[in-house]
Amino acid sequence: MRRTICLSFIAIALLLTACSKEKESERFRLLTTPVWVSESILVNGVKPEGDWDFLNDFTGDAKFHKDGTGYFGSFTGEWKFNDAETEIIITTTTVPIPIVTEIIELTSVTLKISTTILNPQNPAESADVIMIFKAR
Repeated sequence: MRRTICLSFIAIALLLTACSKEKESERFRLLTTPVWVSESILVNGVKPEGDWDFLNDFTGDAKFHKDGTGYFGSFTGEWKFNDAETEIIITTTTVPIPIVTEIIELTSVTLKISTTILNPQNPAESADVIMIFKAR
């Protein structure tokens, strides 16, 4: 009887421990494990220049911490997935609105995202941006 009670307590403890830990999805693990190094950034298929030159500030290293914070080039801020984990939403005090990026590719070695962004010099103009990162 005592053995049954002891085994019951162990089973309950294991269940509570297993239930209380949120499972990290594969995509979450792939995104948060490496430091990402920018390989290229393209605005409408070409390197950013002129009104789009500010996008070069996103080049460099990017790190998505498990707690939802991170750094993205010269910016720091917060990030989160959408419910389907097909988009990354980045917020930073430097940019007035959240940056919503579509995940084109996410593997252990490559992160490729795209977004459409407004021209800060001419808000009626937008551009398609593709950023490619490699894991360090």
